[in-house]
Amino acid sequence: MWVKISTEDIGTYLHVSQKEYLEGKGIPSPLLALTKDVIAWLRAEIRSGGQTVSVRKEMIPECLRSAACWLVIEGLHARFPSMRMTPEQKALSQVARDLVARVANGKLHIESPPDPMDPEEQVSEKGFEDVSKRFRDATAKRLRGL
Repeated sequence: MWVKISTEDIGTYLHVSQKEYLEGKGIPSPLLALTKDVIAWLRAEIRSGGQTVSVRKEMIPECLRSAACWLVIEGLHARFPSMRMTPEQKALSQVARDLVARVANGKLHIESPPDPMDPEEQVSEKGFEDVSKRFRDATAKRLRGL
């Protein structure tokens, strides 16, 4: 099943003191922006592993829900350093990164979305153009007299 991550989902992973900190700051918008960024990154990692994603850009596989939440919390800490992460949260953020790396390397297969994106839409140009020699339009011969 593919799910949408909400601010309430992330709130269930926050420590009570962190919730109070965010509520005191009135911070819904950075949380939404961070969530959107993490989801976009997760979807890119899924595609890099050769797997399909949902047409709906806010959807991720349910098996990556907790990883997304831990990574959003890590992003909140980067945005608000005074909102301390617990050692457990730091460890779980690393576990989340490792899980995403397994998906990106194709070592962990995730479930297919109910509404998969057309494979031609999700293929991106890979690689770079290898230039073996430099073309010199402005040679000494051509610039003679300047």
